[in-house]
Amino acid sequence: MQQVLSSIGWGYIFLLFLVSAGFFLGIQKGKYVLKGMIMALYVLALLFPLIPSELLLGAGRAPEEAFLIKGGVLALLWIILSFLLSRKYLVRDDDSVWWEVLLLSALYAGFFTVLLVGTAPAGALNSDLTGVPPDNLKFFSDPYAIWWQVLPILGIILL
Repeated sequence: MQQVLSSIGWGYIFLLFLVSAGFFLGIQKGKYVLKGMIMALYVLALLFPLIPSELLLGAGRAPEEAFLIKGGVLALLWIILSFLLSRKYLVRDDDSVWWEVLLLSALYAGFFTVLLVGTAPAGALNSDLTGVPPDNLKFFSDPYAIWWQVLPILGIILL
C-alpha cells in the first residue's frame, strides 16, 4: 500500500479532483454556477497579490510552509468569493450541455492551478511536497500560464 501511495502523482489527482468536482457541480446546478466560480477566480487573481505576505505568513517560515499557507488562504477566499458571485445562479439551469460543463470545469481547474503555482515561493514546488516532478508543472507556468488566464474568459463569453 505504501508503494502505491508513494508512486501516485498527487498534483494530478488534485487536478482531476477539481475537474470532476466542477463537472458534477455543473451537471447538478448548471453551467452558470461554474461561470460564477471562474469570475471569482478572476477577482481573486486581482485581489490576492494585494494582501501583504507578512499578514499571512509571519516571519521565519520555510518555503513549503509558506506555499501551503498561501495556497490554503487562496482556496478559502476562492470558496467564499465563488459562493458570493454565483449565489443568484443556484437554481437549476436546464440548458446546460455536458460537454460545456466539462470544458468550463477543466478551464477553471487549470486557472486555479496556475494561481496556486503562482503563489509558490522559489524552491517550494519540489516533488516531495507536490508529488509531481517540477518539470511536469511547466504546463502551468510561463509561457503557458497566459493561456490558462485567457481561455476561461473566452469560455464564459462563448458558452
